[in-house]
Amino acid sequence: MVVFPPPCPPAVIDAYSTVPLLPEVRISVIHDFNIGSFARFHQPEWVISIHDRPDFYGLSQLDIRLRLDNENREGPFVIIDETTAESHALWWVTTTEECFFFTEEWTPPPITYPGEEFTLWHLHLTTQDLPYEHAELTGGDTSIAEEVAGDGAPYDPHDPQEPPLGYLTRWDEKGNVEQFLPELLVIASPGEWEWTDDPRARRETRFSPVPPGAVRLTPEAAKEAGLIVSWYKWFQEKPEAGQQVAMHQEVDWDSPKWPWDGVVGGNKTQVTTAKNRAGALKVPCERTRRPSRRKPKGYHLQRLNSPYVRASRQ
Repeated sequence: MVVFPPPCPPAVIDAYSTVPLLPEVRISVIHDFNIGSFARFHQPEWVISIHDRPDFYGLSQLDIRLRLDNENREGPFVIIDETTAESHALWWVTTTEECFFFTEEWTPPPITYPGEEFTLWHLHLTTQDLPYEHAELTGGDTSIAEEVAGDGAPYDPHDPQEPPLGYLTRWDEKGNVEQFLPELLVIASPGEWEWTDDPRARRETRFSPVPPGAVRLTPEAAKEAGLIVSWYKWFQEKPEAGQQVAMHQEVDWDSPKWPWDGVVGGNKTQVTTAKNRAGALKVPCERTRRPSRRKPKGYHLQRLNSPYVRASRQ
């Protein structure tokens, strides 16, 4: 049986509520987030941790940003407010350091308000889109200033940003998200993998420089593991017939290995892996890989103006 080595623990996005948090709202937020994070495949890159703090009820997002800074919680965070239940959207709040940078450097200058220590940069975003957009804002080539002030108008921190921003993508429909599906690290035992030095297969690894060899799971092993057979780069000597081989393979959206039940319907994110069997090849843990962090051409946030689109995301 193909082994899935334990992944590194997923990174955490902290969420806070400005209103008393109803159980059904908490479950709805996690449900939508898990769809967008591909938690169905049990190795999400991000998980959301919801903190219900009564001392945050009724506070402005700026006040919460300042309180968290004083608690040495200086990273980005998410806000659940009174509109979340209906809109299926959250507020993503950037760091104080970035707020000062954008306030001082971004053109045109943002709108400022008396009594506010600095201009708070935040983004009203659909919950299903949050995992992807958070990865882009914290590790990609996208800045929050580009997302909320990209039309050239001065940024207004008091703008309700209604309707919320989103990608008009159904993250639970295969045809919309195939380019974002994760590649999982697997260890194949003898008889479960194939090696070749065929030039066409080596080019199919989509790696530069073209590797001297390529490996993949056998069709039978891939089907059993819920994966798609694809050639993966191999720079070492040709593997011996009796050895184990580590590689990345794409998940198979249609495989019964990845049921929806219990993954997006519960009140927490599942992170599970197959157990290593005795003698399995030891590999360091790693973050779940997406094919690319670069946004596809023309792929950008839009206002979800269409009632049909908004209803279809709920």
